[in-house]
Amino acid sequence: MKSHGQVRYAKDNSTATCHPLKSTEIEVKNIALSNEFIDTFTRIILQLRK
Repeated sequence: MKSHGQVRYAKDNSTATCHPLKSTEIEVKNIALSNEFIDTFTRIILQLRK
């Protein structure tokens, strides 16, 4: 029975360590998208001002 508990604990640890990596990847993608959006937005404003 103890071996089963250790296996479950190991699986829980692996999933727990994977989640923060996924969240940071999503955050990085969101930052990249926001930067591209800001770049295009500023270009549109500059074009409107000209």
